[in-house]
Amino acid sequence: MKARRVLPGLAAIGGLFALTGFWQHGGRFHASPGVVQAQTQAADTFQRVWAQAIPGFRAAALSADGGDIATVSADGIVRLWDWQRRPGRPLWRRAVPGASQAAVSAGGRTVLAYAPLDPTRTAVSFLGAGGQGITRIPLDGAIWDVCCSADGNYAAVSTGGHSLYLFTLGAHPALHHWRLGGIGNSLALSPDGSYVAAGTWGVLPEDGSGVACYTPRGATLWQYPGDTRARQALSNRLFEAQVARSGQCVLGVSYANVHEGDGTLYFWRGRGNGRPAWTHALGDEASYPQAMISEDGSYVAVTYTRLVTHGEQSVAERRLLVLDDAGNTLWEKGGLLFSPTLVSVAADGHRVTVSDGRSTLYHLNDEGRITAPYRFGATIRRTLASPDGRWLLVYTGDGLLNLIKLG
Repeated sequence: MKARRVLPGLAAIGGLFALTGFWQHGGRFHASPGVVQAQTQAADTFQRVWAQAIPGFRAAALSADGGDIATVSADGIVRLWDWQRRPGRPLWRRAVPGASQAAVSAGGRTVLAYAPLDPTRTAVSFLGAGGQGITRIPLDGAIWDVCCSADGNYAAVSTGGHSLYLFTLGAHPALHHWRLGGIGNSLALSPDGSYVAAGTWGVLPEDGSGVACYTPRGATLWQYPGDTRARQALSNRLFEAQVARSGQCVLGVSYANVHEGDGTLYFWRGRGNGRPAWTHALGDEASYPQAMISEDGSYVAVTYTRLVTHGEQSVAERRLLVLDDAGNTLWEKGGLLFSPTLVSVAADGHRVTVSDGRSTLYHLNDEGRITAPYRFGATIRRTLASPDGRWLLVYTGDGLLNLIKLG
C-alpha cells in the first residue's frame, strides 16, 4: 500500500532492507560472512538468490512475478535487472533526469520512471525493451502513486491534480483519464486490470476521503462512504487501498493526517456495493499502520505503533495483528521486547514475515510462533514484497540490494 509498497522514501518505524552472496548446496543453505540464516521448518525458509551493490541507490521496484528488478540511482540512472538470466549486469541502463522512483511490469516489458511528490517534475517516462524511451507523458500535478497490474498490461498513476490515469502498456501506451474526489493517496489494480481501487485524501472543501473502485474507463463501481457528506466528514483522514492477487477482495486502511493515528481496517468482498464486509478499529492510540492481504484474501496482517502508559511515562511499542476474512482476530504479538514491522504475507496467509527494525527478518506461523529468523550484516533500510508473498527485495545500510525467496 502506498508509500509502504514503494521503495523510495520508506522511512517507517525501524526501517527495512539489505544484501550479500547466498547459495544452496546439498540441500542446505550457506550464508556469506555477516549473514546468518536459520531454518526450523522446511516450509519456512529464507533463500537469497541475488545480491548487487547499487551505487547511489535511491529506489527499486520488483515485478509482480519476481523476475525483474528496476533500480534508480541518485544520478537518475534507471537499470533493469534479470537476476536469473544475467545476475551480474543489468539488461539495460538509461538516464532519466530527475527520476527517483520506478515501477516495472511483469516480464520487465515496461518500466515507468518518475519523481514522486515533486510538483516540479510531473511527467512519467515509459521505457521499453532495451531501455529505449517509448514516450514521456506530462501529467496535471505531482505524482502520488503508481502501480502495475499483475499481468503486465496496465499501469495506473494518481496525481495531486485529483486525477487518475490508467495506461494500457505497449509500444504506444493508450490512456484513460478521470478525476477523483480527492487526491489519490494510494492505487491498486486488479491482477487483470479489470478494475482499479483508489484510496483518497480530501484536501479541498468539495473533496472527500475514502476508497472507490472504477472500471478501466473510469465508471464508478462503488465508493465508500457512499454519501458525499460522509466522505467530506472524513477529509482529515487518508485512505489506502490494496487488491488481493486473486482479485476477489479489497483491503482499505485509513488513518488521521497527524501522526497517521487512529488506524482503521476495511474489507470488501469482490466488486461489491461499497459496504465493507467488516471494519476493525486499531484504537485511538494506534499509529503508523502497515497492512497486507494474502493472495486469496483469506488473511489480513497489520503492524502498528501504540503508546503504553507505565506510571507517568508513555512508551511506544509495535504490535502485529492477524485477522481472518471475517474480521476475527487470530493472534497478536509484539511489545517492548519484540517490535515487528510487517514485510510480507504468504499466499495462503499461514506465514507472516516481519522485520525487527534493525537487521533481522522473522517468519511467524499461523499460531504466531517464530519459525525462522534471518539476520543481515547491516541495518535493514527498506523492503518491498511481491504480491504473492514469494519474493522480497531488501536494501541494507551496506549499500547492497538483495532478492530473497521466501518459503
